This record gives sequence, C-alpha cells and structure tokens, in this order.
Amino acid sequence: MGYNFIPEEYLPEGKDEYYLRFQQNPATDYRPLSAAEITVLKSNGNRCNNWEDVLVREGIDIHLIERCTFYGLVRIGKLEPLFLEFSEFRTAVGLYNCLIVSCDIGNNVVLKNVRFFKLLYY
Repeated sequence: MGYNFIPEEYLPEGKDEYYLRFQQNPATDYRPLSAAEITVLKSNGNRCNNWEDVLVREGIDIHLIERCTFYGLVRIGKLEPLFLEFSEFRTAVGLYNCLIVSCDIGNNVVLKNVRFFKLLYY
C-alpha cells in the first residue's frame, strides 16, 4: 500500500507517481527521520513498513505523533506544541490514531482518528 498507485501507462515518459505532488509542493527542506526519532515514534505506538519513506521538516516535535500507521512516501511539516481553535473548539496540534498513505501534511495541523488519509492528484 502507498506505492504504484498510478499505473505506468498513465505516467508521462520519465516521470514517477510523485511528479504531480512534487509540482504542487516543491519544497526540498524535508529530511529523513533520525534513529532517535524513529525510536520515539515506535514507543508512541506508530508503525511503518519503511521509515526511510517518512520525511519531516526541522522544528517537528515528534512526540506529537501517536498511534499512526504510515505507508508510502509521507512528508510531514513542522509540528509544535500548540492548540488550534475555532469558536469554542480547541484541540492540540499533532497526528493521533490515523492511517496515512502517501501524502504531504502541512505545518501545525491536527489529524485525529482518521481511518484513511490519502491525497489524490488529478
């Protein structure tokens, strides 16, 4: 899961399944997880079939990711110990109890109890 989601016959010559995604989000400041960050993620109940495909931005508080499963290339923006508020609703920034498949996640977002999250590009 998370790979080969565009059949090869629909890809332009010399392009991979990420080419539209990289056009829409051309940021190059993502980095691989450190061994210590992977240890924290695992201890927080997170799972991934290939941690090398999870990239993050500097300033991420890795402790704000709990009980998530990652598939494919996932790029996560900066997560800080903040709260997002709207009217009387207030919730902590972070990724909690989600299934995330091959997508980019912005800075200081909240994803909670998402059974399946995948961005589609057309």
